[in-house]
Amino acid sequence: MVIENVTDPVSAAIHARLGNLRAAAAMVVDRYWQAVYAGEKGNNGWENKSCLVLRLKDSQHSFSVLWGRIEWRGSKAKGTRTMLRHHIAKGRESSGYNMERLKSYACDWEKGIVEITESELTLIRDEFKFLSKALQTIRYANLAQSKREKYLEKGQ
Repeated sequence: MVIENVTDPVSAAIHARLGNLRAAAAMVVDRYWQAVYAGEKGNNGWENKSCLVLRLKDSQHSFSVLWGRIEWRGSKAKGTRTMLRHHIAKGRESSGYNMERLKSYACDWEKGIVEITESELTLIRDEFKFLSKALQTIRYANLAQSKREKYLEKGQ
């Protein structure tokens, strides 16, 4: 995360914590993929391969962890097989995904892994949301202070 023009120590501490949360989310995603690869090795056949995708998406001052699913279309024998990726919608009312919906796309051996992973990610998303709101409030407070100082300078 890039910290630009952070002058107060509270904002700097919040930005540092957001960086820690991003690192924690990356560890959860890596642990998920390690478990999936190990599970797929122990279960032969295409029907036992995971069709869920979990990715960490970085943006300029933020990050998100998104679930998706893979769908295969066409014939492998005819060479017309293609892979389609579909985003799984999280919903607005919660910081987490609907667990039943995620499990509906998961293999039987994978459902426990998905539940643990999403539970951890929900906690990270919750904390991130509150810290982001705190930064926004600090920005508004700094703006109000700046307006007040300009007003006082004008009056003198």
